[in-house]
Amino acid sequence: MFNTKYPKEKSKLFKIEANLLCVLSYFIGLVGIVLVSYADFDLKYYYLLALVPIIALIFEKDSEFIRFHSFMCLMILWLAPIILNILYLLFAKMGMYYIGVGLSLIFIPAMFISGIYCLLKAYKYYLVNIPLLGKIILYLANI
Repeated sequence: MFNTKYPKEKSKLFKIEANLLCVLSYFIGLVGIVLVSYADFDLKYYYLLALVPIIALIFEKDSEFIRFHSFMCLMILWLAPIILNILYLLFAKMGMYYIGVGLSLIFIPAMFISGIYCLLKAYKYYLVNIPLLGKIILYLANI
């Protein structure tokens, strides 16, 4: 399933190639991670950037490829930072500020690298098998 190339298809919503819609979702998420991590960017605007994969999930019910990559994009680039922020706040409340900073230093680059890897695979019409997430997303996307 993960090593097979999907046939080229058009997105119904934006009338562009399906791979470009997926690449756009990942790219916007990667830009959001950079803005939140290294610039003075408000988090409430960061979550507005999740609209592209959410809209793709709502309107592209027939495309397994778009559904898979939309779920993957939401998991890697939006759900993971939310969980990381919660852990950071918990460790800061307990006085273990440095553990939260250490987790951020490990997971933010990992999310960024995973996002770039998924972006490149989506551009080539492949599904991505990231450990623990690949099978869950196949289930969520009904593939």
